[in-house]
Amino acid sequence: MEKNRVRWGVLGCSGIGKNRTIPAMLSTSNAELYAIAGRNEEKLKAYAEPFAPKKLYTDYQALLNDENVDAVYVPLPNGLHMEWAIKAAEAGKHILCEKPLAMNEEQVKKMFAAAKSNHVLLEEAYAYRHAQLAQRVKEIIDSGEIGRIRYLESKHSTFDTNREGIRYQKGVGGGAVYDVTCYNVSLASYLFGKDPIEIHVSCSFDEKTGVDLADAVLLRYENSGVASLYAGLDAYPRGCFSIIGSSTAVDPAKSESVKTHVPRMLSMSMRSLRSIRSGWMTTTIWSLSSLATPFCMEHR
Repeated sequence: MEKNRVRWGVLGCSGIGKNRTIPAMLSTSNAELYAIAGRNEEKLKAYAEPFAPKKLYTDYQALLNDENVDAVYVPLPNGLHMEWAIKAAEAGKHILCEKPLAMNEEQVKKMFAAAKSNHVLLEEAYAYRHAQLAQRVKEIIDSGEIGRIRYLESKHSTFDTNREGIRYQKGVGGGAVYDVTCYNVSLASYLFGKDPIEIHVSCSFDEKTGVDLADAVLLRYENSGVASLYAGLDAYPRGCFSIIGSSTAVDPAKSESVKTHVPRMLSMSMRSLRSIRSGWMTTTIWSLSSLATPFCMEHR
């Protein structure tokens, strides 16, 4: 590996990789798109053409065996995350894995065990946590400025009616919980700073595919905090959250009365990537997508 430069390998020809993550890699000087692997050679060549990686592989394992790859991005179908994250760890590669990290807690534990035993890093690709807005709201909450969080509401929906698409394939981890509800749950626990002590869920299911189409979730936290969450695959596209504290409300949706502003689009997010194995440290940048929208604070 070149000093202060991470050479990335990408497994699969995903939309999120094409539209978000790979462009972010190419936009920074300390990351290099070195290789892409895809099982369909014709599709792979068309996918890779705009990005000009140095290597193309029609076998995922062949990419992992390449000594020039320092880290891998795994945007494969949800049901394949554990298999290829563990194989990447065993090949000595650091791993940025798309959300959800895995299908269940047991799989997640196996993935982190593999990363630990092979002295590599494993991270779930929740870009919003590195967005300026999310970090600013977290700072405000942790400072005590809004008092104690009494209620958090979050909505995340996407209008996707393609029943042949990956989101509707139950066998590989399709459904609203794994695709969109996970964002709401992650956001709530991130802002509360803890896991919930009580969970209630109501789901609706697609009759044709069997996946959950929409989920309404109620989370209860210590000290009487409550989060109400909605996510859906076939609903009007919406992504917003609001918080009511004991003294202040934070509401990103009320942009007409914005008092504290951050950019609508966070162009890049930065994280440190350190190799325990070789002792080098560098910084890599990923993901263009974020929840960075204007927000306001309303005081009593």
